[in-house]
Order: sequence, then structure tokens, then C-alpha cells
Amino acid sequence: MNAEPQPERSGRTSPYPSRLPEGSSERFVPRDVPTVWTEGAAGPLEARELAHFAKEGFHASPSFFAPADVAAMQGELETQLAWARAHADDPRVILEPGSDAVRSIFAVHETSERFAGLARDPRLLGLARQILGDEVYLHQTRLNLKPGFDGKEFWWHSDFETWHHEDGMPTMRCFSCVIALSEITEHNGP
Repeated sequence: MNAEPQPERSGRTSPYPSRLPEGSSERFVPRDVPTVWTEGAAGPLEARELAHFAKEGFHASPSFFAPADVAAMQGELETQLAWARAHADDPRVILEPGSDAVRSIFAVHETSERFAGLARDPRLLGLARQILGDEVYLHQTRLNLKPGFDGKEFWWHSDFETWHHEDGMPTMRCFSCVIALSEITEHNGP
């Protein structure tokens, strides 16, 4: 949700307005760039899957990873959670407001070889390259830990909005990959 264009830190007006002042009326800003940057490009997605992504903005593949791989990632999540609890003052560790419960761990590719390996997985890279029509780079990795009924909510949002205004990402030419390591319900996500 966005308001009128706001000056960026550079003083320029952003084509992607954000950071609404208190009391502003929210509105959606139409996307001005494609969701899929190549038409019919070769890659892991079939033409119908690519067309679905172009229209809906997502692709779901529940069996993308083998059960043993998911179990290994779940085990690594527990290892990373233990690391985060022991390093709560590390800037990569975000705690729930007013609590010592870990909410998010950023840059997990720096603290976990298993999660770093996901960023190099040829299947994921193939998806990103096919959708973006170019070579890709890693912008951010993180673990979001959200047990149902506990902690502050994650409201519906645009990841790009944050990356644009906080990290300087210039346009919506980006690809987010979410790997759910626990069941997603109406109580805990996404």
C-alpha cells in the first residue's frame, strides 16, 4: 500500500512511494514493470506455469524439495535458532518486541552452509533467471520464525517496498523465494 510519491533519501522523488505518514489514506499503486521479464524463455517452468506467474505473481511447488532435504533444513533451522539465541545482540538477529524470542535471523547464508547452498541451488537459480531474464545475485536471506498466536504479526506487505526504501533496490526486477519449513495456517503466516 502506498501514498503519493515521497522524496527518497537522495532527495529524488521515488516512483514507488512508501512509508505513509500517520493518518494517510492507503492505496495500491499499479505495477509499472513486468512480473516476468522474458516471454517463453527456456527454464524449469513450463509455458503455462510461466503464464500463471506473469498473471498472479507467484509459483508454488509443494514437492520441490525431497522430504529428506526439508528435514535437514528443519534441523538447520533449529541450529540457527540456537545460534541466534546465543547471539541476540548480533545485528542479524531480530527479537520480538518486548521479548527475548527470536523473530527473524538475517543473512543466514553467512552463518549456515546449508542455507548458503540454497542460494546456489541450480533449480532455484534457473527459476530466477527464467523469470528475470538475466543473471541474478543474492540480495538477502533470512529465517522468519512465527509460531501461531505468539509474537507480533507479519502484515501483508511488499518485500520490494522495504528493499527499495531501506536498501536502495531501484526497481521491482527481483525474485523472492519462500521455503516453508512448517505448516502454514491462518494463525501463523505467511
